[in-house]
Amino acid sequence: MSANKIKFISYVSIFLFVSSFISYNLAASLSNFVDEYASIASIIKYFKTLKLDAGFLGGPYSVQLTSGPISGVGFFIGWELTKNFFIARTSNVIFIFLILSFYLFINNRNYNEKVYLASFGALFVIPWWYGILYSLGEIVSTLFFMFGILNLGKSKKYSMLFFSISIFFGKIILVLPFLALFLIELISTENKKTLLLSTTYFFIPFIFHIIPINAFYHAGNLIDYYNDFFDLLLSHKGAGLETLNKNIFEKIINSEYSQWNFIVKFRILISPLIFLLFLYKNKEQINNLSERLFIHIGSCTIILYLWFWLISETKWLRYSQHFIVLVVYLTLFLVFNEKFKLDKLDTVLLFSIIFPFLSSIYLILISFLLYLYFLLKNKNNFQKDTILSLVCMILFINCINLSFESYRNKIYTFNDGNNTIFQECLIKNTGEECKNNYLGEI
Repeated sequence: MSANKIKFISYVSIFLFVSSFISYNLAASLSNFVDEYASIASIIKYFKTLKLDAGFLGGPYSVQLTSGPISGVGFFIGWELTKNFFIARTSNVIFIFLILSFYLFINNRNYNEKVYLASFGALFVIPWWYGILYSLGEIVSTLFFMFGILNLGKSKKYSMLFFSISIFFGKIILVLPFLALFLIELISTENKKTLLLSTTYFFIPFIFHIIPINAFYHAGNLIDYYNDFFDLLLSHKGAGLETLNKNIFEKIINSEYSQWNFIVKFRILISPLIFLLFLYKNKEQINNLSERLFIHIGSCTIILYLWFWLISETKWLRYSQHFIVLVVYLTLFLVFNEKFKLDKLDTVLLFSIIFPFLSSIYLILISFLLYLYFLLKNKNNFQKDTILSLVCMILFINCINLSFESYRNKIYTFNDGNNTIFQECLIKNTGEECKNNYLGEI
């Protein structure tokens, strides 16, 4: 084994250890959350019986279950293997790393080994990233959708599979950017027959989605399910369809936005705009990586960004993850691509996108000073590899900082006084009793 391989394996091992340390400490300190219970209870039931049922929302395939099965794959495996609640939570992060590694391994000719370090570290800069520990579906579903975007110009069949999984087994909101992508492709492509034939792959996950719904939906059949789903969609504040005629600024002020600090507002409002500027500057070489990739990335980001800011009434931070994941990960996947050329303006835009997402204002300042040092030191010999190494180093330092922060957290004690709360209630599937043990008096 070469020295570079040994060095890479060592770096990855350290990164994985630190990441697991962060995840487990935070998993052990997170309090109860009704959305977590609904997600994990329904997902465990799904993987054992094909019935997505939380036990308290009406019955199998309740339309109030908004996170699909892929949001808790890691939790299910971790729970079945260990019966340890905190390890099961942590397993969701491991699952994210596995799917990222799988994608990068398949596309290894486009990336050097540093991209693994960057992609692992990037997870922890996403606002409210610990929603993964709660088995919420925003991040993992968007990653699958992103894989679809990146492969659309190369393999439409696989892209359609990724899109469908992200929508029907993840988050239905992703149907919005998918429809935009499909329309763009339908208008732009010369080989419309190939595109239409590839949509058959889109329907494979869809069929596996609707068959159990039709068989087990607690309030009727498939038609009843979609009628109830659209009724909920029209009335749900998160969707914001009931308040389309409401003043936009009033919606923003009366939302969760008013509770955010300045840096969070910058991350969610300004960073995506810098990302779009970065895309526009490099649109030609982005399209050289994959056909129409620039318009695919840009349109998806814009649609999800506008939905969040103009339509969604609640402005819940977790809902911003659909476009923030694209902003963070696509920035890194583009710059780490071997064929992508970086100039000094690109590095300014790159760090302007990444810096605001770091975990503390002090770390942002330190990273900025490191960037200036590297830039001045290499002003006459600008090298992309040096910049990428700096990105990896900054993301690792961010992980170290999070490690210290998570280590100081106190272990959360559930209502029954222990941390094995699901051992009996999930096995017995006692539904309401299990929920009450988890949520206490909520």
